[in-house]
Amino acid sequence: MSAEKLKEQFVYMRSQGLSSGSVFFDQLHTNPNDYAVTQFCLWLLDSMTEANTVLEAMRAALEIAYRQQTYTLSRLRRIRQSLPARKGGFRDYRQDVDRAIIALEKSKLGRLCRCEIVSLFDHAPEAHDFIKVTNVNSSQPDEKLIECCCDICQRQWRVTYTDSYHYPIYRWAKSSE
Repeated sequence: MSAEKLKEQFVYMRSQGLSSGSVFFDQLHTNPNDYAVTQFCLWLLDSMTEANTVLEAMRAALEIAYRQQTYTLSRLRRIRQSLPARKGGFRDYRQDVDRAIIALEKSKLGRLCRCEIVSLFDHAPEAHDFIKVTNVNSSQPDEKLIECCCDICQRQWRVTYTDSYHYPIYRWAKSSE
């Protein structure tokens, strides 16, 4: 599906109140056309307004990172400079765009495994079907150490989970084992 068709589908789903849910982005995630998905996500970020949700920006940034289209770096940097700040002291979604920029810079040196990209975005390991959780240790009620492995590259990870006031925080580190 082309970038233009993705835009049309997104605008239609938004008009139906469905765009900010995960359905659209889950479908987008399975689209094999890296160019079209990247162009759509850049368009979405470039047209951010109060009508967009934080989830839309976060998912668009992750898709850009997954697609590893390094030719988009300069445009993504320009878009990042113009993104509006989120009001109310909540998590700044622009950090996800910064992480996409870091992923693209790293992928210029060689293609990154998806687990490396997920580690940059500090997502829950169990939210990704290619990450297998192998062990969970909990020393405190609001903190866990999650050991996991990537099914793609077999890299081992240690993820520290902290249940913060507003949202859970995951910090990834490559396992020394």
